[in-house]
Amino acid sequence: MYVAHALWNFVDGTPIYEGINVNPLTGAPTDVHKYYRQHDYSGFGQDDIKLRANFTLNVGLRYEYFAPLNEKFGRQSNLILGSGPNPLRTATLKVGGPLYPADRNNFAPRLGFAWTPSRFMNKTVIRGGFGVAYNRITDTMTGISRVNPPYLFREGFCCAMSAADFAANPWGQGPFYPTPNGNFIVVTEGQTNNPLSWPANPAIPPTFDPTTGLPLGGTVEIWGAPQSTRTPYVYLYSTEVQHELPAGWLLTVGYQGSQSRKMLRIVGLNRVYPQVNPILSPVYFPTTDVNGHFNALNISGTKRFSHGFQFFGKYQLSRSMDSGSWEGSGGNRDPFYPINQTYDYGPSDFDVTHNMLFTALYDIPLLKNRHDFVGRAFGGWHVDGTFQFHSGFPWSPIENNNCPPIPAGGTLCPALPAAYLGHAQSNFSTDHFKQVNGNFPGIVSGGNCNPANGPIAGTPYFDVCTVGPPFIHRNSFRGPRFQTVDMSLAKTTSVPFFKGENAKLDLRANFFNLFNKLNLAPFARNASNVSINDPHFGQASGALAGRVIEFQARLSF
Repeated sequence: MYVAHALWNFVDGTPIYEGINVNPLTGAPTDVHKYYRQHDYSGFGQDDIKLRANFTLNVGLRYEYFAPLNEKFGRQSNLILGSGPNPLRTATLKVGGPLYPADRNNFAPRLGFAWTPSRFMNKTVIRGGFGVAYNRITDTMTGISRVNPPYLFREGFCCAMSAADFAANPWGQGPFYPTPNGNFIVVTEGQTNNPLSWPANPAIPPTFDPTTGLPLGGTVEIWGAPQSTRTPYVYLYSTEVQHELPAGWLLTVGYQGSQSRKMLRIVGLNRVYPQVNPILSPVYFPTTDVNGHFNALNISGTKRFSHGFQFFGKYQLSRSMDSGSWEGSGGNRDPFYPINQTYDYGPSDFDVTHNMLFTALYDIPLLKNRHDFVGRAFGGWHVDGTFQFHSGFPWSPIENNNCPPIPAGGTLCPALPAAYLGHAQSNFSTDHFKQVNGNFPGIVSGGNCNPANGPIAGTPYFDVCTVGPPFIHRNSFRGPRFQTVDMSLAKTTSVPFFKGENAKLDLRANFFNLFNKLNLAPFARNASNVSINDPHFGQASGALAGRVIEFQARLSF
């Protein structure tokens, strides 16, 4: 890939940047093809034990083994950190073998019970259970190690231009072309249409240090895994009481909880240690050190009325907390402060405090009992409606005024504010978030931290001028609530004249957001409206879908 500074550079064939996947031993282009292998093995046993006529116990044990990533021909490498406070300085490259040691201690017991107390005339059931569940580490988090040396470098060279052109380039960094070490950027044509047919760039091949396995010059990108990598797992537990009320109502009240352990996050090691290795930039390690917990009160009720009417409703009051809600790479998933997880611990990105769902189903009696053509064509319809409501998702305010320093030098932006000073409103309606600054009316945006120059940025709600840590915690505020009504009209009728008597025709009309209720988009991490420096801070940036009508027809035979 070549980047030209301007049109004349492109026409003249003089790019300022060359980016290439290169074989570091030859300087020739190469792909990132690897023959990765990863094996999963599991087994389980369980049994239902009826201890009494009204008490049943369920016991079980599951074992799961998720083998670490291997490459068929041994073309896999990982960075092994050194010891002491600056492990990147003495890191070495390990070639071949699994990416990280195997974790074989994945035993997952299960225990559950169901009890029907006789004193309640068999109208009450009490259930409960506990279990452990394991989950394999996603391939996308380990397979990206295919870019590691010594089999591949992701090289980028800048800047091949005159000093005047370089001065006009706001993002360019030295060295100039030609550099003291020679011409690194080579512009030539491939031999065929194959993207790997470019000739080798003779200036690229480095010399490797036989002690560390790393090149002696330049920089390389590393995606590795710590040798302490473990299989993520979660403790699951719940209990509920279900009781049959008068008039045919069935009420269920229960508690549901979980404790997650060793979930995955991406850590940029160059941001963590005081001294870094100039050869290694950047270094990313998928690290299994994220914990979380979830607790919920669940209440549901259902009733089947006469004349084809049914009702179901549920309500959940819950709280989910963690220090990282998503696996994967990308700026929106990076920890705010990887040096200390304390400030990343907060409500999960998907946490909603209140969640309600009500559903009703009605069989339309019109022509229901007719079996002739008219009954089949116009009878047998049923209509169902759903009302859903949940409170807003959490979000994190950010600032770029005084970003915290990192041990090796530089700063980490964007950052969480150093402190919350109070005074924010707590109105989560749609109309409120349509207003400028939402629950933070009158907030001072911008980046001023000098009283002599006017109002201080972030006031009267945040301190953005003190360099953290400490910070406020991630996801400290809530976005707009959500509510919608959906409806469906559907029927199924036989089509005996088509492929026999078993043929059926399903007709359905779906109405999503039936009343075209305006629901605002949740606040997204690192978006402009979560930045205190932006004048639209705290205001919703857009809306979710309005009314959608969908027609379906399906013939089954």
